[in-house]
Amino acid sequence: MSGALKLWERVPDPAGITGIDRVDLTLWAAAAAHAAGDGARAVALAREAAASADVSADPDRAARSYERLGQYLLDAGRFQDGLRARARAVELVPAHPPTPLRARVTAAMAQALIHAGPRDEARRWCEEALGVARAVDSAEVEADVLVTLGIVEQHDDLAKARSLYAAGRARAADAGNLEIELRALLNFGWLEFGVGNLAAARAAFDEGAELADRAGLGWSDFGITLRRGQCYVRFEADDWDGASGWLA
Repeated sequence: MSGALKLWERVPDPAGITGIDRVDLTLWAAAAAHAAGDGARAVALAREAAASADVSADPDRAARSYERLGQYLLDAGRFQDGLRARARAVELVPAHPPTPLRARVTAAMAQALIHAGPRDEARRWCEEALGVARAVDSAEVEADVLVTLGIVEQHDDLAKARSLYAAGRARAADAGNLEIELRALLNFGWLEFGVGNLAAARAAFDEGAELADRAGLGWSDFGITLRRGQCYVRFEADDWDGASGWLA
């Protein structure tokens, strides 16, 4: 994809030949960089896509670009920048009528607020996103919001958070979205790790890491963080050989 971007200006009618325009190709390249663990390149490419999208002529495409930029900024630890990008995405998509894109950008806003805003505000966006996702029958967005809501609720109600993670993972599996499954397993694992339930945490991290490796996502942010969890949980359980094996 990077090669295609470099050749874009050298080929007559590249969109006609490839069947895709430059903005979408740039977003695909950003997604590939993110999956490969190259966060800085993912941010740069998504920023390029957002800058190139015509807000007046195609606000939906611009919204998708800003939503993806927000994700990659959040993954880079740039929480306020990520929140601003996702707020811009929400601005570009009308609340009515409900649409799959509105479900996606409101779900993204809720996720950003976990890192850069009050929990009550994150909960409010979760509730809106769930309503829109169910109205348009978007299993992927519903799954993602259930996981986000689990993160919000685990501060006050561990049982509810566990239930939300399980529901989110099941819905993600129904939708065939492995990334959201991994997100559910990762957060469930850290919840159990935090309360000292090391056996459950280890099982979640191990299962998630195996799924990530099998799908070629071992070096994605999820894959790396799951492996880190595998190491930490073994260290806490005094499994020195196991912990050093994962470090190697």
